[in-house]
Amino acid sequence: GCTSGLDAVGHGARLIEEGRADVVLAGASESPISPITMACFDAIRATSARNDDPAHAARPFDRDRDGFVLGEGAAVLVLEELGHARRRGAEVLAQVEGFATRSNAHHMTGLTTEGVEMAEAARRALDHAAVAPAEIGYINAHGSGTRQNDRHETAAFHRLLGERA
Repeated sequence: GCTSGLDAVGHGARLIEEGRADVVLAGASESPISPITMACFDAIRATSARNDDPAHAARPFDRDRDGFVLGEGAAVLVLEELGHARRRGAEVLAQVEGFATRSNAHHMTGLTTEGVEMAEAARRALDHAAVAPAEIGYINAHGSGTRQNDRHETAAFHRLLGERA
């Protein structure tokens, strides 16, 4: 699903935080481009019709958005307990400060418009990291560019950040 890679990183970090592992390889891959996948997403009008115009194809949160553009990729991160990494002289590039995940079983692909579950997961991740919502200066949104998802995410950001969203 859309969050499987992020979930793998979050759960891997939790294993390290709980002392159950010193090193975890966490990642995901996605290879959705196939005739059946394209036909299914096109049928529900989830994909952009502007593929011949890349500058206007993917426009999440834009008034003129019309869906997403499929891509493929993979990534694996090496997660390591900080002391363990320092003892072996590893270059530390980033730290996972907080993680939370949530689902609502509302619908297989449908989302509620209120953004309650997404806001709750974000708030729990901030609590886990001991970070206040007022400290957030940037959100790397899912930003699919579909009307349903953009409404859901926008509502979640407003629930979490209020007028700062």
